[in-house]
Amino acid sequence: MERVLMKDILKEQNVQLAGCTSNDCAVEVGKIVGVKQIIGRSISKVGDVYSMFVRIICLNIGEIWPVASYDQQ
Repeated sequence: MERVLMKDILKEQNVQLAGCTSNDCAVEVGKIVGVKQIIGRSISKVGDVYSMFVRIICLNIGEIWPVASYDQQ
């Protein structure tokens, strides 16, 4: 599901994405919009190194699968 469509559905349900940074929040949003999996990501910077971590949150079994981790200087 595209993010724009997801935002439209959440707007209809009066749910905000702002501040939704935890896996628990992502699971709740996924249930509201009716998806089976959500791709989550985090990006951080320490000194000159940027780090990105991507994960798949599988809603039907409640597992989090790490997919990729990448550091770039």
